[in-house]
Amino acid sequence: MLDLRCDVLTDAVAAQDPGAVLAAIQPLFEAARGTGADELTGALGRVCSLVARPDVPLGLRAELALLCGALVEEGADPLPLVEPVAEGLAQTLEKAAGFAEAWRAAGGKDLPGPPPNDRRTSALIRTLSGGLLHRPKRRISREEAKDLVVAWSVAERWSMPAVTLLQRSAELRADLAGRAARRGAGRLAVRADVEPRAGLSDDAPDDHPGARAAG
Repeated sequence: MLDLRCDVLTDAVAAQDPGAVLAAIQPLFEAARGTGADELTGALGRVCSLVARPDVPLGLRAELALLCGALVEEGADPLPLVEPVAEGLAQTLEKAAGFAEAWRAAGGKDLPGPPPNDRRTSALIRTLSGGLLHRPKRRISREEAKDLVVAWSVAERWSMPAVTLLQRSAELRADLAGRAARRGAGRLAVRADVEPRAGLSDDAPDDHPGARAAG
């Protein structure tokens, strides 16, 4: 059953159908529950290959990475997740920093929180691309603005599977930090008083490995 669910997810990604991808995540996670470590690790490898695909939008890759974190929590070997998470997190943090810079250049003061819905996302994109707050020093295209807003929206979600890896072992912490640093992500700071649950967000049910994607 788990292999079948992986097939469905892979087909949805190949079809470039975000709705079908999101719809396939929860059934795959449900099929993974109670599965042996070897089968879980095999499924993790397949999903990790999707996370690493550059043709998959960054927001959708975040949801797939959350699913990977959930599979690790269920007992999969975490090693296959290190490379795609380091790559995705570094890319996201770099673009999120670009959002903050563009927001201030557009005349914004306090940085906004991650947009909770498509309407707010569209408003942020218009602000960055149109300079609605102030005349920006550099006008950016709507496509670039969308890219930056998506990264700003999903940065926290990318951090969740990273925290899952950081919690696993000192060796994995060193590996992830080293790979991320080589990609320009800088230091990964994790609040010690928070216990993030891989694959979960504050507004998602406790058994849901991924609930939304942007871009």
